[in-house]
Amino acid sequence: MKNILLKHLLFTRRSSPTASQSGFTIIELMIVTLIIGILSTIGAAGWEGFTSRQRIRTVNGQVFDALRSVQSDAKLKKETRGVWFNDCTDLVNPRPLVICKYSSSTPFGDSTQVKDKSIVLDLSSEGSIKPQQVQMIAGKCKKTDTNGNCTEWEADRTIFFNYLGAIEIDNAPDKDPQDSSDRQLLPFFVTISTPEGKGRRCVVIETLLGSMRSDKGDYNATTGSGCPILP
Repeated sequence: MKNILLKHLLFTRRSSPTASQSGFTIIELMIVTLIIGILSTIGAAGWEGFTSRQRIRTVNGQVFDALRSVQSDAKLKKETRGVWFNDCTDLVNPRPLVICKYSSSTPFGDSTQVKDKSIVLDLSSEGSIKPQQVQMIAGKCKKTDTNGNCTEWEADRTIFFNYLGAIEIDNAPDKDPQDSSDRQLLPFFVTISTPEGKGRRCVVIETLLGSMRSDKGDYNATTGSGCPILP
């Protein structure tokens, strides 16, 4: 585009019988510089938007693959398997873009046990995605209206698959099975977006059988499509 502008200006001056042969005027150079600056700004903004979308797609795909892998491993080994989203070793200062795949169903409140009995999966694509470029938040539907549409969300870092690959309802097998606060609610979302919540994509686990899908865009309570902004 820059070369086209310069060539057009040069051609116009050469074809004009009154054009000065001493070169471009300062006004002409200022106009061309201004146009080039505007086009560069537009191009930079477009490129940043493109790279942000690519980062979000990459992480979304990694999360989906990780969930499928844990689900398959639970069925293969005939044992409960779980996933912890974000950091799985430092529960006080979680790092972004890290998930932990539990290798066994142990009490999950002890960070030492988590560290010793898990596989950490870094979602930063070998360092190409830096901190604060993409955020990942997991959560579940906490409350629905009379039509079954979710009206309130709750942050939830963990989800478990039982030996059949279905969702483990009791999230804390070591605690009181009658404690409803430990129950896994569905749908379960893992939303990936920019730090400002834009460009959202998500992985959704919808049924007790563990069926999952990917989605994108703003959440629509009527249709249940899209990705919610989680707490």
